[in-house]
Amino acid sequence: MKKDITVALVVAFVIIILTNNLISQNWHWDWVKNTNDSTIGPVLNILHADFFNNYYYRGEYSTSINFPDTSFSHNGNSSTSNYVIAKYNTRGKFQQAIDFYTLPGNHIHYPEVFTDNEMNIYISGSFQERIFFQNTFLNHCNTPYPFQPDVFVVKLNPDYEVIWADIIGG
Repeated sequence: MKKDITVALVVAFVIIILTNNLISQNWHWDWVKNTNDSTIGPVLNILHADFFNNYYYRGEYSTSINFPDTSFSHNGNSSTSNYVIAKYNTRGKFQQAIDFYTLPGNHIHYPEVFTDNEMNIYISGSFQERIFFQNTFLNHCNTPYPFQPDVFVVKLNPDYEVIWADIIGG
């Protein structure tokens, strides 16, 4: 009798552990259900995890991208690569996003994200002609080669407010 109860408890324990494990692994699929792009699909690539295990994702889109409570839309930019940098907490809940977009026909090339020990966010990447983000824009350096890319560097505070932005051109 005691052996049957022990076996039943072990089986119940294993079922509970497996169920909880499957539920806890499902959190990172939340963004797939809540993020979509009307032109190229929801492609988010993880770039960085900070000290508090917040995750920073890079999402490429052409015209619009939607998150649980945030949307970015730039109609008429179907031939343009725009990017969003989104932050999710350790439980997979959307926190914040910043939109980097450019003029039709131009491109932004693979922004990268890093954080410092004060949780400031640094974003860098290359762009052509002009790049826009959070009521700010950067122009291409004045060089004889206007279609060659320049590099942008942006520092944000933990609340995604721009502290400074600059370009490196050549």
